[in-house]
Amino acid sequence: MEAYINVYDLMQNFPLSRVAWTLGLGIYHTGFVLEGKEYAYGAHAIPNATGVFVTVPKPPLEGCRWRCSIPLPPCKLTKFEIDEIITRLSKEFTGTSYSLLSQNCNHFTDAIAKALTNTTIPAFLNRLSKIGLTFPSITNAVLQLDFSKAPTQNSLERTNSTDSDEEVLVPPSAKLQQISFPKIPKVVVSPPTVNTDNLVTESRRY
Repeated sequence: MEAYINVYDLMQNFPLSRVAWTLGLGIYHTGFVLEGKEYAYGAHAIPNATGVFVTVPKPPLEGCRWRCSIPLPPCKLTKFEIDEIITRLSKEFTGTSYSLLSQNCNHFTDAIAKALTNTTIPAFLNRLSKIGLTFPSITNAVLQLDFSKAPTQNSLERTNSTDSDEEVLVPPSAKLQQISFPKIPKVVVSPPTVNTDNLVTESRRY
């Protein structure tokens, strides 16, 4: 079964977005696509409920720009095995346990990619969270996280996405210490939240 990752840029209105993308230092949302369904992870306030949701590929996400699709090795598991894995991950990734640095959508995408295709996601997709955990003071100086204004899918309006939106992916080669920005403006980041109507349930898995 064909599997791939959809990558969305959360810094689409940031002046240095293109530079950050090229160097692999941006802020991204990702979804794992299998057999025409996109599985992703988001935050909500419902106790003990999964944050994993399923939509069509390239769903409307306010504040995000679709950047590219990254192919993965095909999934060779049975439907029963896939259902078991999605159920397990849905229990591990609850809506209230979402954390931009320690448990975000890219952590989920990496977990499901490993489980279903035995492949990890490219490191640049979650590089900022690793830097943030290592240097929290630097991260706090750069990012202002505003979850109170996080959009919901119910309020989204789809923007047209065509193949012209896709850009050539340049593997990052520069080390963080080699990058020097005299003044880094603060970025207000609102990670996409989940439409609870699309949460993974017993009847909506694979």
